[in-house]
Amino acid sequence: MNQDYSLGDAQINPDHGLFLQKNHIFQVTGEQLKQLFDRDSSVKDRITRLETSFQGVKGILQKLGSEAMSGIMGDSRDLARRQRNFQSNTKPEVKKAKFWDSFVESIDQSIYWVLAILVVISIIAGMINDPKWGWVKGVTILLSITLLVVITAFADYKKDERFVEIAGVAKDEYLPVLRGKAGATQTLDVWKLVVGDVVLLQAGDLVPADCIIIESSQSFKVSEEQHDEGESEFVDHCKSYASDPFLFADSHVLNGTAKVVVVCVGNSETSSRREPDELDLSEESDL
Repeated sequence: MNQDYSLGDAQINPDHGLFLQKNHIFQVTGEQLKQLFDRDSSVKDRITRLETSFQGVKGILQKLGSEAMSGIMGDSRDLARRQRNFQSNTKPEVKKAKFWDSFVESIDQSIYWVLAILVVISIIAGMINDPKWGWVKGVTILLSITLLVVITAFADYKKDERFVEIAGVAKDEYLPVLRGKAGATQTLDVWKLVVGDVVLLQAGDLVPADCIIIESSQSFKVSEEQHDEGESEFVDHCKSYASDPFLFADSHVLNGTAKVVVVCVGNSETSSRREPDELDLSEESDL
């Protein structure tokens, strides 16, 4: 049975061997962290806020119960606390394929409409010649066409379903993360990262969440999305802790390496990737 033993203004958790503040292990809120990545503020203003309100990246790490050399503790209780206080880095959904869309797409082919019109004419002619049974042949053909459309739609639906599944897997990316022991790295899915995680980035990586640079190489450069009058474009920026330590989610690392701390995840981050993706399923594929 877990117990917390009080000692002055702190308490000892025997499971972790750590001194925790009585009020809370974290000394910052998700909303306060989110303000650091306000795109309407200049880089200078964000740096000023970081230094004055948080005492720099060292203060951020301290308030998040993280270390530059070892990251967070990373056990199940620690992860649950962080997800509860700062949200989870949930993978954005890809909208699932719908059978009705596949059916409409299948039936929306001129050949089927031509056949249907010919069959209707055949039914009318048959009923004129034989009012009792003249419709049978035409209706049989019409049912056969309907069955063909349903089979085609089902095949397209399964293809689209597989495409959506692959699109979801394509969003997975793995990065080296420091957790639990100084200098020890483990490779984690970016969607399992939590606030306070210390991540190692290199050229070719996507920034997994809104992060702050702890240290970086002199050549560290990212391609970052910028919004201007409703339009967005990617612009290359050299980044460092001194000049601009803020990395926005989904920025592309072009050059160099960096050690960063995850600051905002989930709906708190600035990226718009949380919206369900609209996939174009109308194009032909090899699936």
